[in-house]
Amino acid sequence: MIRKVTLENFRSHRNSEFVFSRGTNVLVGKMGSGKTSVANAICFSLFGTFPELEAKKVRLEEIISSKPNQAEKAAVKTEFDYSEKNYAVERTISAKGSQAKLYCEGRMIAGPQPTQVTRAIEDLLQMNYDLFSRAVYAEQNQIDYFLKLAPQKRREQIDELLGINKYELARANANSLKKQLDGISREKREYVSQWEKSDPMREISEQEKRLAEKAGMIVSLEKESKALAESARKSAKEFAEMESQRKAFAGAREKMLKLEAGLGQAKRTLESMAKEIGNEIPSESEAKKNAEEAGKAVTEAGKAEESARKRFGEIDRELAVLQANIRAIEKGASELKKISSACPTCGRPLAEHDKEELLKERKAKIAEAEKSLLGAMAKRKSLEEEEGAATAQKKLATEDERKSRRMLDAARQNAEANETEKELEKARKEIEGIKFDEMAFGEKRNKANSEAERQRQKETELRHAREMQKEIAERLEIARKEIERIEKAKSDLKKAEEKREKLGLFISALMKTQNDLRETMISAVNLAMDDIWPKLYPYRDFETARIIVKEGDYEIMVRNRNGKWVNAEGMLSGGERSAVALTVRIAISLVLTRNLSWLILDEPTHNLDSKAVEVFAELLRNHLPLLVEQVFVITHEHELEKAASASLYELDRNKDLDASTSSVAMETG
Repeated sequence: MIRKVTLENFRSHRNSEFVFSRGTNVLVGKMGSGKTSVANAICFSLFGTFPELEAKKVRLEEIISSKPNQAEKAAVKTEFDYSEKNYAVERTISAKGSQAKLYCEGRMIAGPQPTQVTRAIEDLLQMNYDLFSRAVYAEQNQIDYFLKLAPQKRREQIDELLGINKYELARANANSLKKQLDGISREKREYVSQWEKSDPMREISEQEKRLAEKAGMIVSLEKESKALAESARKSAKEFAEMESQRKAFAGAREKMLKLEAGLGQAKRTLESMAKEIGNEIPSESEAKKNAEEAGKAVTEAGKAEESARKRFGEIDRELAVLQANIRAIEKGASELKKISSACPTCGRPLAEHDKEELLKERKAKIAEAEKSLLGAMAKRKSLEEEEGAATAQKKLATEDERKSRRMLDAARQNAEANETEKELEKARKEIEGIKFDEMAFGEKRNKANSEAERQRQKETELRHAREMQKEIAERLEIARKEIERIEKAKSDLKKAEEKREKLGLFISALMKTQNDLRETMISAVNLAMDDIWPKLYPYRDFETARIIVKEGDYEIMVRNRNGKWVNAEGMLSGGERSAVALTVRIAISLVLTRNLSWLILDEPTHNLDSKAVEVFAELLRNHLPLLVEQVFVITHEHELEKAASASLYELDRNKDLDASTSSVAMETG
């Protein structure tokens, strides 16, 4: 039994508290006053969701109150008694997330994870949200939910509530599995039949015979290949030895030919040198000595020539100075002749006899300077003769040096020729010492190549035989595995047939169990409806209501006083239909939720007239509490205030000012 529900910033409720008790509890108020929010709060606190949230018509954060001002968090708390224990479940919502806690006798037993609390509630009440929303919580204008459904859809929904749909699903899965087994059996049967016609054992016998023959051939080829390999190795070794002799012979011969060619060229060069120098070729040491002496003579002559050239510069500079002095004196004499009274040098007055004296002095100086010039010119001529003699001597010395160098080259060439002749003689003796037979070498080479080719051919033949052996072995293995697969296919076929037979029995048992269970469950619901109907329906024109299974569909019918069954969907008035709908809901709730005797009806008077509402209020107050421990009625009909046998609350809200919900507990009549 739900004892108290507290809402804090939940939808339009800022801070509301409702205390409920056994019997019919009524919440009455105008549209938008927050009545349904109380039912949603009960549902949300228990299972973490409610119809609008589940249908995604509203988001979780939109549950937090925003009127008149936006709140930071929302909280709901429901306190209830179950199995003689007191429980309390509370949930909070904020921008940071949501939390939930479940208490038993004041001690927290689950939380703060919301899913953990939801699982604990489901285990405690033995009910999940789907069952609660179908069997306990009749949404606004949905009390006649099962009456409005088509018969086939009604069967699906009621079967799902009663748990019978699980057998339908199991039977469908079993049929699907049976079809798969039928396909597997057919494939296995065709596979076995096909291979039995091909006689796979004969194929294995033939492959085994071929494998044995190929194994014998390989043994023979291996022996032949081994013998050929040994012979080829021996011939190759002998040929390698002769090849070494051939290389040595060819090397010595090539060396001899090079020496012969070099010696011939050296002799021709010596003959040419001998004609050029016109002398016998001296020894290398003597020629070297003569060349060194000639070189020294060239050096001495060069020094003498260079010394003369240096003195030429000195004489030329002396001649230039003398010539300049003479020109200066002559110029002074010429100017002296032109002047009349003053000395051109000191500026003193000159007498005639002084002028003549000065002219005599200058003439004397000129004569002395010319004499010195003649002496210097004589020296230069003598130096020219000396230079010419030095140059001639250098030329002669250079020619002697060239001849000496050429004789030295000839001496060295002669020494090299003599050495080459010695090496040539040594090479000829070396060739004579090498025993090499060109014809025997060719025969040995041909034999080694032939035996190597025969051995390669035998190896190729052996490799092909081994590849064929491997291929035959693979085919044999494939054939043997195929036999194994055939045997396995036979075994699988047998098992599949046995499974098909068992599955057929299982499907039949499922169908029978489903039909029996449907009959049992619907009978239980109908028995409950037989008991509920006279307590809810106060008239005698209809004796009872029940669900009838007709051609696999569920039809809801009522029996009139003449004993005739009438379809409740089209023949009854609004009030009568409400009584039938309420009877069906209460019956299903009693059958499915024996441990939880709750019923929530949101706006149950849809389409009812005032008389029907009055009758319905009487049903809710005096008859329904005899069947259900605690009923919650949410309505805008003030006539239903008379239905309250437990708590009665009137809810109001000034929507023009976006005010929050206010509630007033009222006395029940």
